Amino acid sequence: MSLFVQKPGLLTTIQDHGRHRYQFLGFSVNGPMDSFSMETANFLLQNDTNAAVIEMGMVGGSFLFQKNTVIAITGAFMNPKVNQQAIKQGAPIPVRSGDLLTFGLANNGVFTYLAVKNGFISPPFLKSRSFIHVDGQSSFPGPKIEKGDCIPYDECSSSAPKQWFVNTMDLEIEPTIRFQEGSQYDWFTDQAKETFEHDRYFVTAQSNRMGYRLNGTPLQRKVNHEMWTEATLFGSIQVPPNGQPVILMADRQPTGGYPKIGQVIQADLPKMSQLNVSSSITFKKVTIAEAMEKLTELEHKKRLIKRFIDQKWKELHL
Repeated sequence: MSLFVQKPGLLTTIQDHGRHRYQFLGFSVNGPMDSFSMETANFLLQNDTNAAVIEMGMVGGSFLFQKNTVIAITGAFMNPKVNQQAIKQGAPIPVRSGDLLTFGLANNGVFTYLAVKNGFISPPFLKSRSFIHVDGQSSFPGPKIEKGDCIPYDECSSSAPKQWFVNTMDLEIEPTIRFQEGSQYDWFTDQAKETFEHDRYFVTAQSNRMGYRLNGTPLQRKVNHEMWTEATLFGSIQVPPNGQPVILMADRQPTGGYPKIGQVIQADLPKMSQLNVSSSITFKKVTIAEAMEKLTELEHKKRLIKRFIDQKWKELHL
């Protein structure tokens, strides 16, 4: 008995924090696109922060619960309902065997996260439960979530603290994405560097979990060296020969051979991940110290959220 998938949605996969330390073997890291929302979903249920969740992109699915549990939903708003009744995001919600959870289109952001108490159970591959395509056909730990699948989880008490919620989405209309200089930053002309920081770029429909392709003023290089392929990171900003930047995302390839003009700072990756097609963005260069300061602020925010949630769960037992 488990979670029965009536409709899978458009981009629905199981994700944890990903399989780190295996890029040298040619495996992608994977993991959630919006790690802040994924972690908060687990905070809401007092789960391990690496507990497996379901990530849905653009269009959510329909799921039938076959055991009692408590769920939490974070990230983009997909109009979640249990038995046709709207439910709140950002709060623990008890559900019972036979309840039907449905989602619709995402209307602020792209990726939504569904967590259950103690996490979904699936076989790990290289110490991670995150979905991975290896060669375009094979996938691990199993196929992508499809109609008729059953995803196991542990049954638990269906009680939870009430009358509160946590907001995990704070989207800006035209967000500024901060970046540090990439390893080939000096390969670009002064005009290209100026353009990259002051012109607007738009997320194109050719974007996915591997990379967000942008459209804007082409970036010109002042040198045309060929470079050795080198390791990539979540947020690396590559510039292929057409001059249009590509931001590598969670399912990026382990290495890449295009020059990097920048690296999106870690604190801005959740915001970047939730940008819809046609969203316009501007970039701002920051120092390593500024990037670390923003990451420290984000970690502090997460600690405060977790402390608030833990206090609410304590009140349930008073």
